[in-house]
Amino acid sequence: MNNSGSTNYVSGRVIRGLPFPLSTHDPVAIGSDRGCDVVIEGADSRHAELRWNVDTASWWLHDDPAPGKTFRNGTPVESEELREGDSIDIADVRLRFSGGRLVERDPEDPVGLRVTVDGVSATAGGALRLSNVSFQAIPGSFTAVLGPSGGGKSTLIQRLAGLAPFDGGIRFNGHDLRAESKTLLPLVAYLPQAIESSLHEDMTVRETMEDFSRVHLASGSAPNFGKLLERVGLPQDSFATRRVRLLSGGEKRRLALALALLRDPQLLLLDEPTAGLDPATEEGIMQLLRDIADRGRTVICATHVLGCLDRCDQVLLLAKGGVPVFFGAPDAALAQFGTTEWLAVYRSLQGDHHTRFKSVETPADPSPRALPAAFPPASFGGTFSGTVRRLVRSVAGSWRNLALFFGNPLGIAVVLLLSCRSLIEHYEYGTVYFCMTVAMFWLGVSGEVRSLVAERIPKRCLDRMRGMPLSRYFAAHVAFAALSAVVQALLFISPLFVFTFAHPPFTADAFAPFWFILTFVGFTGGCVGLFVSALSKKELQAVWALPFIAILALFFSKPVLEGPDRKPEGTLRAVEQTMPTLRSQEVLETAMDWARVKAGRLREPQDLVDQNRENWGWFLLLAIGYPIVFLPLAFAIQNWRERQWDGR
Repeated sequence: MNNSGSTNYVSGRVIRGLPFPLSTHDPVAIGSDRGCDVVIEGADSRHAELRWNVDTASWWLHDDPAPGKTFRNGTPVESEELREGDSIDIADVRLRFSGGRLVERDPEDPVGLRVTVDGVSATAGGALRLSNVSFQAIPGSFTAVLGPSGGGKSTLIQRLAGLAPFDGGIRFNGHDLRAESKTLLPLVAYLPQAIESSLHEDMTVRETMEDFSRVHLASGSAPNFGKLLERVGLPQDSFATRRVRLLSGGEKRRLALALALLRDPQLLLLDEPTAGLDPATEEGIMQLLRDIADRGRTVICATHVLGCLDRCDQVLLLAKGGVPVFFGAPDAALAQFGTTEWLAVYRSLQGDHHTRFKSVETPADPSPRALPAAFPPASFGGTFSGTVRRLVRSVAGSWRNLALFFGNPLGIAVVLLLSCRSLIEHYEYGTVYFCMTVAMFWLGVSGEVRSLVAERIPKRCLDRMRGMPLSRYFAAHVAFAALSAVVQALLFISPLFVFTFAHPPFTADAFAPFWFILTFVGFTGGCVGLFVSALSKKELQAVWALPFIAILALFFSKPVLEGPDRKPEGTLRAVEQTMPTLRSQEVLETAMDWARVKAGRLREPQDLVDQNRENWGWFLLLAIGYPIVFLPLAFAIQNWRERQWDGR
């Protein structure tokens, strides 16, 4: 196993200066010179320095005089900002930046996470996918999980990522994953096989990274996007302004890896990151993972790439049904199978005789140790506003999506105007109100019915692992539904008021009430759409629910169920009275009457005043009641689904 730190160190010990309180903003010199604030034997005379940065209001670590001899969290530095819990390695001495001071850290406590898997079994789709799997991966190691299709590789990676229930034990630094998932998962980065589906195709590479930073990094964070893109093989000059949809498959994987590294994860889990890539790109990705491990991180990768296993420290072989048959060094695996070809190993795993091979005994897990410092979580405002911005960009980033978002309400309004022009000119508004309310309710439902279920995997899985609470994620979707209702209601009513100006039944006095009413109708539809989206297990199920909702909105509305001489009775009447489309029609009618009164075209009888008060009361009750009922239900169902990922 390679280790970027140990190969560059000489033996050293602390002479004086620790613990060192950073009570002032004066520079802190570290080196072997007796005039330094912290004196370390074996270091350069003036090896490194801590300097207070006024602009960022934080301490920065500077390598003096020759870059490459000072390590922050296992990575050589020239000049980098320090965060709480960071380690600083100088001349085989490990320091910790913690609590506003420098302290010496146990040299046996390396950066990264020690992963211990002890007798893990798991099922998926009613079939056993993992059977008593045990192994251990230490910081700085690169572990490849190998096996035939159906051998449980993806199942194992998903369980390590905390995305599904399992039997047995998974511990990070001795801490149980199930018991402490909220603490442990922010230290983990997971890249699923279909990682491209988590990227917004119509955003540029830099916009994608800025969007991710706004959602997932603490306010005030200033990541060096250019340096990170260079690190994963996407030079900023060539790729920063390129749209994601124009990237190749390998470039998208590299971008996803760059996003994962933005939060400085201690454990990197990858599910076949080279699937579908050419051999040269495969080799580049595997070498990149080797480099990440060399910087002190723990890397575990499910893969079918056999030509690059020399870059791995250890391999875990799984046979059909997730049965472990070997764990150890790649060369030792070939020796145990009596071959020099990995293809022969795979042939053995396909057969029934693999049970004669025994997996290497897993070392005992040490007692729980301190966890590396997790990247500071983003604030509510940053996460909320960033998620709303991401949803807006998903519409605005593509001219097709933008055309659909704006074209639907405008197109429906034009069709309504043309088909009902004679009714409007003769002040017969009943059918017009019916069409307006049903159409706006439908726009709200259809806009949100795929919202949660479409992002559940992998977008929401990844957001959740990065520490985004469901409350912020859900609130952002509700806000986007409200924003969509405001914009689409404005687009919907504008043609009616503009093109009837010559025959002004739709007056300026009615514009604001109409906009307000139809915005609420659209938002109530959005709340129903979020509920259906949370309720649906798959995106197709949510789409299938749309015709049923459309029938309810159409049938339980005044012009359909109510004839000239009759009204619905019993259950039908009760359901009709709870439909926002019916109550909004009545409010639109009274709003138009008041506009006509104000324009002098209609007297102001007392019964109109009473009717206006009653209609508005019922409408506001439903407009507020629908969010109160459907949003908590949608949140509870989505929360239940996410708790199932943890096996709770």
